[in-house]
Amino acid sequence: LLFFFFSSRRRHTRCREVSWARRCVQETANIQNQISILILQLNSLAQNVLEGAMKADPNDIFYQHSDSEDWQRLKGHYSIVENVSVSFDTEYQKWEQGMQRLEASCNYSLKKEGDFSSFLSTGFNMIYYNLFSCNAKEQGKLFISMSQVNLLAKFWGMMDMNPYVKYLYTRALPTVNYHKVIFIPKLLHNLTIEDLSRRRMASKVGVCPNFQFNKLELAKGQYVKIRIISETPLRLESPSENRKNKNSVLRQPDNGEKTILIHVHGGGFLAGTSGTHQHFLRKWAKKIPDCVIMSIDYRHAPEFGHPAVLDDVWQGYYWIITQCKAQLGIQPKTILIAGDSAGGNLVMGVVLRALHTNVRMPNGILLGYAALNLSLKYFVPSILLALDDYLLGFNCLMICLNSYVKEGDPSTDPYLSPVLINDEDLAQFPPIRLVVSGRDPLRDQSYKMFDRLMKLGKDVYLKEYKKFPHGIWSHDMPYGIQECKYSVTDAAAWMKELISKHENNLNSVSYTHLRAHETREDLVCRLLLEKKKNNK
Repeated sequence: LLFFFFSSRRRHTRCREVSWARRCVQETANIQNQISILILQLNSLAQNVLEGAMKADPNDIFYQHSDSEDWQRLKGHYSIVENVSVSFDTEYQKWEQGMQRLEASCNYSLKKEGDFSSFLSTGFNMIYYNLFSCNAKEQGKLFISMSQVNLLAKFWGMMDMNPYVKYLYTRALPTVNYHKVIFIPKLLHNLTIEDLSRRRMASKVGVCPNFQFNKLELAKGQYVKIRIISETPLRLESPSENRKNKNSVLRQPDNGEKTILIHVHGGGFLAGTSGTHQHFLRKWAKKIPDCVIMSIDYRHAPEFGHPAVLDDVWQGYYWIITQCKAQLGIQPKTILIAGDSAGGNLVMGVVLRALHTNVRMPNGILLGYAALNLSLKYFVPSILLALDDYLLGFNCLMICLNSYVKEGDPSTDPYLSPVLINDEDLAQFPPIRLVVSGRDPLRDQSYKMFDRLMKLGKDVYLKEYKKFPHGIWSHDMPYGIQECKYSVTDAAAWMKELISKHENNLNSVSYTHLRAHETREDLVCRLLLEKKKNNK
């Protein structure tokens, strides 16, 4: 008994020594990670913020008192949502902890080869960090602060790139009556920097405008993917279905007058597709009557940057505007365009291009937490939130910026930084609605655009959800932030308001000068163009 007693005490002592040594190693590693993160944050602050902050214009709206003349002018055109529910703080804390664990898990699992091994590794790591949550915060910050472009693209595009995650995501989507992916040919030559500097339409390629359901029938790089979502059933057939001559122009069955909502997804120009954003698109399709949503996909950075990415969205927009009636059998009654995050940047570029080339502009714009300024020379206070953000840290912002800006200067090019669009062009933009989040590093870029539009007397409104993070629409999904559903509902209400305003404008127009084969919308666009020419 004495032998077993003393031997067990020696084993217990050794176990305590091993456990103590492991704790020391773990604490040392955590301290090293915290020091690394702090050095990275200070370096980012010195390189990207201090210079712009020292040159900031003191007359900017951000540095004025709330009782100033500029803020009084904005009053009544913006609102701040403080609390959407009593349980929001608890829900947000759970989401933040979940993001920390997911980022900590992806720090190891995304480096593995193979979709299944990466998916399995993420699952096991999530179990580990649920049990030992104290380590998740530092590892998650380390992933965001030190991630490389390929890992960041995999993380943001996980719902579409990994087939197992994609399967789970699609199973949770709301059902709609019509959902189809089509591939449309590019009708114009590819945009170049020189084209963007000139106000003229690029020459047409001369290809058949017929869309396809299978991208294999189109040459690689010469098509754009568009996802069609509608609660109203549509009748569409491809030229390859029961047709002998695929190159003849297809005439579709008449699907009637519809509201067309063109959507451009976000993802830092690196990731995301129309498929990863369809959870809130499907809700919009259900809430907006007689609405057909067309979400345009584009190629990703760093393989493709500016202006190739903008060209994909512009080609998709041009095809929808010119071929919607002939190819889809839909008569556009009202055309709206919406974009979130990086998609908001591309939306403003497309509308500016339509203005410069006399192509029909949309009747309303909806921007969600948009990246309206890609220049680090212009400082806004909200950029400091990137020092401690789990989605858009300084490292992530720099990766997105350096990957996308292949050509052009974001400090002078309005196609890269829409906040630089001149007053003459901005005054001709349609009504704009802006959605921002209070905890978003991109928040004040939208406030700057909002201030400029108000000075020009435009129809604009801004709503800020004070306690929400970047990507508020995208978080309205299972295991996301449930209170984000209110922002999706509010956006749908705004779009219905824009539709109603446009229909009232149509009803107020006299149709005595309506030309043959000209619709009411064509007449309104023609009258606006004639008015613009007369003003010049």
